[in-house]
Amino acid sequence: LINGRLITQNDIDCGANVAVIPEMCVKGLFGNFNPIGKKVIIQDEKYGSKALTIVGTIDFDIGMDMTMDEMADSIPGMLIVPFTTYQNFYQTNTIDELEIVFPKDADSKDIADKAKRYLELLHNTEDKYTFTSSQQMQDTVNSVINVIQVAILAIGAISLIVGGIGIMNIMLVSVTERTREIG
Repeated sequence: LINGRLITQNDIDCGANVAVIPEMCVKGLFGNFNPIGKKVIIQDEKYGSKALTIVGTIDFDIGMDMTMDEMADSIPGMLIVPFTTYQNFYQTNTIDELEIVFPKDADSKDIADKAKRYLELLHNTEDKYTFTSSQQMQDTVNSVINVIQVAILAIGAISLIVGGIGIMNIMLVSVTERTREIG
């Protein structure tokens, strides 16, 4: 927590129209002004709009190697709201995604296993939930980038070989023609 307060149990129980905003998004939305107490409006074509009051700012690190400026550009308006506020706005009683933020030195696999076991016990289900860490997402992105790099390298190599063969043929024809002329 940097400024203000976090979401409370009372906010969840009442479905309060409050939000906590990551510090990296404050500048993009509010400039140099303090966002505490300010209103933001979320809009959806299907569900309309809702005004939310900013009650706190947090230092939010998603665990990827991005600078704060890059993150602010990619997530300019991220808000954290009580899940009941989300459910009321989108008229649903389900939660599709749950994000767990923990210290960098914590064992992410252990936390994921405990969270999965808890949800399975809570809902009396088995193998219904999947967990993906930010490291796994980053590894996936890196592997896609590596494949693209290899493909570009292969295309470049093929282009050089074809170009080289073309130039060699032209040189061979030129030398052959000159050999006839010179004798």
